Amino acid sequence: MSEPPMVPIATNDSRFYHDCLVQIHDLGRYVHHLQNGLVILKNHIQKHEESIPDPKEIVDTKIGSIIVEKHLEDHMKMLENLGTQVKQWEQHYFCAQQGIRQPPPINSDWEGSASGSSNQKPPETFEEALELWNKHFPTDPGYRVDKDLTCYLFNPDGEKIAPQIIKQAMTQRDFYQSVCPVTKGNPSWTQLSEDEQDEWATACKQMKDIQKKQLELGLIKTRDISEKHRRSKEKRKARKMKLDLIKNDN
Repeated sequence: MSEPPMVPIATNDSRFYHDCLVQIHDLGRYVHHLQNGLVILKNHIQKHEESIPDPKEIVDTKIGSIIVEKHLEDHMKMLENLGTQVKQWEQHYFCAQQGIRQPPPINSDWEGSASGSSNQKPPETFEEALELWNKHFPTDPGYRVDKDLTCYLFNPDGEKIAPQIIKQAMTQRDFYQSVCPVTKGNPSWTQLSEDEQDEWATACKQMKDIQKKQLELGLIKTRDISEKHRRSKEKRKARKMKLDLIKNDN
């Protein structure tokens, strides 16, 4: 039996792989910069609200914070997409090195294809979703943190709809602050030790991996961006009306 032919990697393919790595590195730095800017803005809002400053300045700062959050969300999605492309190229390269006749297509989710989840019909009822959840996810997933994560993942005891609407943590800081809010007596993110932050970063990655699989299976979905914008717009409108009333009273 003859050996299967080697599948060469074209020069432009390798270049694309390299470009993905470069873009991921650059985007990662920019996302980190946006994260720091967002923290500064939120601290600025809290500080000024406590000192009762000019109400207009609070509104302007909150608008700036919303804009930064949107930029951060967009860049996190770009970063995730590029990371997926790199994984696909790594698999493509591995197949080529092993002499596999037909490597997986570059534009497909190789991991999803391997598990068969890409061909899985999304559940139409909560009962179907629950059956799918029991099939693909363990009763005890062994999270690295002993906290309630149902706001991020499918909840068998939650709202009986399919898919369920969940939150999407953009960073490990957001993840920690959502699960362990300071208002309930938990230390802030900056008060955690480096080891504790690393532990939460690992837990966040683990949660995101499970969340991604549940999104692919159709168990959950994130709130539409348009819906987020609508709610943000309504909140800004309500704040403006309140500020106008305060000005009129003065």
